[in-house]
Amino acid sequence: MVIVGSQLVFNGRLDSIAELGNHHTLLAAMAFGIGAYVLMLSAFQTLNNEGQVLWLLYTFPRQIDSVLMEKAQLWAMLALLYPLTLFGVGAWLSPTLDWQLLVLLAIVAAGLPIYSLIAVALGVFACDPQATDVRNRVRPTYLYLYMLLTSFYVYAIYTELWAQKLVVIVLTGALALALWQKARDELPYLLDPTAAPPARVSAADGLIAATLFFVLQGLACYILADDISRIDLATLVQAFAIAGAAVYLLTRLVYWRSKTGGQPLLLRGARPAAVLAWGVGLGLLAAVAGLGYLYWLLNGALAPQMTQQLAQQMAQTTQQRGWLLLGVLAAPLCEEFIFRGLIFGGLRRSMAPLPAAVASAAIFAIVHPPLSMLPVFVLGLCTALAYHRSKVLLAPMLVHALYNALVLGYQFWR
Repeated sequence: MVIVGSQLVFNGRLDSIAELGNHHTLLAAMAFGIGAYVLMLSAFQTLNNEGQVLWLLYTFPRQIDSVLMEKAQLWAMLALLYPLTLFGVGAWLSPTLDWQLLVLLAIVAAGLPIYSLIAVALGVFACDPQATDVRNRVRPTYLYLYMLLTSFYVYAIYTELWAQKLVVIVLTGALALALWQKARDELPYLLDPTAAPPARVSAADGLIAATLFFVLQGLACYILADDISRIDLATLVQAFAIAGAAVYLLTRLVYWRSKTGGQPLLLRGARPAAVLAWGVGLGLLAAVAGLGYLYWLLNGALAPQMTQQLAQQMAQTTQQRGWLLLGVLAAPLCEEFIFRGLIFGGLRRSMAPLPAAVASAAIFAIVHPPLSMLPVFVLGLCTALAYHRSKVLLAPMLVHALYNALVLGYQFWR
């Protein structure tokens, strides 16, 4: 009621149901709000509804996490019935059917399965099977967290920029995977209040590290820049290096104190031939994709005005070649530890190599400018493969450095 009511308050009241056909974003927000509300009453309560017989789920000849995953899929399909019905009404009342309504439908349809998994995962942490009072079996804090996360997704409906829509969808999908992994780790210890899962590297660690990395970059730029509205390349590289070093040292310190297992290795145990082969081979492959994409952009893929602006930015960047070359070396050291060592390595604990590589590459791509997302996604796939095959971070760092060197070198001498 709060989700739907707030949309009516901010967007103006509806004088009649027929107006839904003229307000597509309001229609989509209401559809997603109703679907998310259904999940709060269903998927979120999956474990809590078992009550005092929750222990029976641990006696089945199947892993309990696989049962919960099927529950999440079931609730996602059922919750989709409500927004689909509302969209059907909106399409029937709309004077004309346009592509915007289909895009909004796709965004809502993509969001509800994501939030079904988030609801089931948060429901694991919210469930207190030891509580004797039924009213205390659900910790309300996690219910409020779920509602807060659902409000974040509404931004994907209202923003007009496709890149921002993509960022919200990918980030919420990554959050769902991270929470699900944490919930899987917690399930074997749920019935024993004195036990806890051992500390291990997880995808959630990578998301936290990535967030901290970009926050520290912003703070460092604010401190180092003479004019915050005009930040030059030298300031960016310095801020990048400071933030990367801080995140790396802090993460290693936390892991050392908690004796976390599965930490990413930089070089120990590496086979030099394999590292060199995977690093150089995949680095050249990623660089060819990046150079081809850049050539395509500069030769007619963009409007003439945008092409000229891109060329001017490249020319301005190459004027500070020394700092640019330092950035070529700094970026692989910082980003590969976060996106391959923590995010990809964490996802590999609960996913096969290919979907883990795709997920980590998608997260890696969305933190870059929209025009570079496609080649950076390819770079993310190549670095994930190099890390998976070599087992050390040196190989993806080599891939990343070679990609940066060749793509930036093309900008120097074009």
